[in-house]
Amino acid sequence: MASATPEPSESPDRGRRSSREYGKTAGFLTIGVGLTGLLTYVYFFIGSHDLSKQQYGEITVLWSAVFITVSTLYRPVDQLLSRHISEHLERGETDVATVKVAAKIQVGLALGFAFKDLVENHLASLFLAVRRPFESGDLVSIGDREGIVVRLT
Repeated sequence: MASATPEPSESPDRGRRSSREYGKTAGFLTIGVGLTGLLTYVYFFIGSHDLSKQQYGEITVLWSAVFITVSTLYRPVDQLLSRHISEHLERGETDVATVKVAAKIQVGLALGFAFKDLVENHLASLFLAVRRPFESGDLVSIGDREGIVVRLT
């Protein structure tokens, strides 16, 4: 007669250990969210006292746009990664390839935002070199400033 041994996923010790690990992770997440909220409040508190009403309004709109953009870009990647890692851990597998892919996506987004201005400037200079919308000696007016084009390089 064969004895029935519980599968590793059905082990009571594993369940308790898993619950403790989940509790720690949830605790860290709660602390992180709380600190983010506190730092955001302090940032806006200082900004409201040091900036003019118009500057404070602009920074609030900018912060809101960044928050919404980052939230919508980051959340799906985070959820997909978490689900994938959880599935592999439940099966007793370790899978570092998924973490590497997620890290590459996040680094790519960070570099994209970091070098956005540099790329825009190069594209603008390329556009000017190809299209040649003005030539040396032309009078150019931008906003309330005027100037004469000396040379195009």
